[in-house]
Amino acid sequence: MPAKTLYINGRFLTQPMTGTNRFAYELSVGLAKRGYPCVVLAPNGPLREDSYDLSSLNIEQVGPFKSHLWEQVTLPWHMRKKKDSLLLSLKGLGPVFMSRQVATIHDMSYLVNPKWFSLPYRLFYRLMTPLMASHARRLITVSEFSKGEIVRLLKVSPDKVSVIHNAPSGCFLHGEGECVNTSENAHSTDKFILTVSSLDPRKNLSLVFEAYGKSAQRLPLYVVGERYPVFGKLEVPWNDNIKFLGRISDEELRSYYAHASLFVYPSLYEGFGMPPMEAVACGCRNIVLSDIPVFREVYGDLAHYVKVDDSDALAAMFDTLPEALHPEKISDFIGKFTWEASAEKLMETLRNV
Repeated sequence: MPAKTLYINGRFLTQPMTGTNRFAYELSVGLAKRGYPCVVLAPNGPLREDSYDLSSLNIEQVGPFKSHLWEQVTLPWHMRKKKDSLLLSLKGLGPVFMSRQVATIHDMSYLVNPKWFSLPYRLFYRLMTPLMASHARRLITVSEFSKGEIVRLLKVSPDKVSVIHNAPSGCFLHGEGECVNTSENAHSTDKFILTVSSLDPRKNLSLVFEAYGKSAQRLPLYVVGERYPVFGKLEVPWNDNIKFLGRISDEELRSYYAHASLFVYPSLYEGFGMPPMEAVACGCRNIVLSDIPVFREVYGDLAHYVKVDDSDALAAMFDTLPEALHPEKISDFIGKFTWEASAEKLMETLRNV
């Protein structure tokens, strides 16, 4: 039987939109729109209404504290008297000692290669994630690959872990409205290469920069994404043809995706990898991914692949753009990944807790 009321850990609503926050937001909205009895608990103070449409969510703000302290102290304290309820944490961490919880782990990168992260970050998650995983009634992750990693590294039963996929959000679906021209890409017929990720060594942008330096092709390279202090250092080249755009709006990003001649995403490790899916959903017909297991699982023959250290092969793809995908193939792929289907899978998971 499902819990009488589901409470959702809404700390993500105080943060800008990211890949994991989008997962939390889309599934929260999906549950609310399907009439599932749920309340989103969030810290007191302003919420990021610039990033999220909150109109469909039943939000209750509780205090005190902010950030991790709110999540580990205020949230479980508020939940202590709600004996017939369940907490759903979708971002990637929840109250670590709370048993009436379904929690999410997107990937195990902090254990696979700690050097990708700052020392405080990796020590925090190395301590907290196993505690949360051991206490939670059920775990959610985003791919079969990540499920295998969680089972292997955290020693939990496979039966405890449910896979619920990411999906492209409505603003990225090809055919919904017109692409937005920006000052950077107002000439939509101009060709360019695009990559979208944080400036995080795990994303392997150094391979893109190395390949770009070797390439005879001189299409501009646009890099969308921010550098976060939790990540290790990445040396960024100086090149007039490389444009760092930082964080941009979803509308701007959609336009870049739609007009890119080639989208490249050579990550060393992912739990899922959303930007390639967003690019395809926007109509980009040429994507190049690193040849890692999770990309083979999710994207199959939709992408062209390069080894994570083969800058020569990537440079060759920059020089002579690979064969574009047929639109029918894109349509079939996108039809397999929807937030509606993921919300239904989440409801089924909650009913079985």
